[in-house]
Amino acid sequence: DFLFYNASSTLCFTNFDKISNLSKLDLTCLFDLLNSSIGFNVLYASGKNGSLEPFYGFTKENITYTRDDKLVSSIMKYGISASILPINNLYIGLSYDLIYDFANSYSYLGNQMAINLNYQIFTDLQVNGKLTTYNGKDENANNTEIVISVLLAL
Repeated sequence: DFLFYNASSTLCFTNFDKISNLSKLDLTCLFDLLNSSIGFNVLYASGKNGSLEPFYGFTKENITYTRDDKLVSSIMKYGISASILPINNLYIGLSYDLIYDFANSYSYLGNQMAINLNYQIFTDLQVNGKLTTYNGKDENANNTEIVISVLLAL
């Protein structure tokens, strides 16, 4: 059994009078039993609160499964995850997140869930399936997607 962690924080200074922050923390515990894992993660991107300004990244990165592409800014996300390899070459992963808005005050935005299946049929052939769903305070942002893909290495 192993415990892994990753902690990072980025500060952005604009003309040395405006400061914004993006911080992440990931904790993952790996177990020998069925090659399983359990994880916890937190993501914080500052909003217009206190002395901090809203964080805006250099590139567009979506962190939710919403229809309206919520970017990494003015947001707090708490997540748990688990994975297991019940049989050889089959990976099953689950994740669940709670998302809060920091635009002006701390308020609940929604929750999301993902289920990932990955089966390696042969060394060069892999089938993947992913179900994602987002349920939010704003019903127009709710979204469910199913993606099935096949990877063939030649």
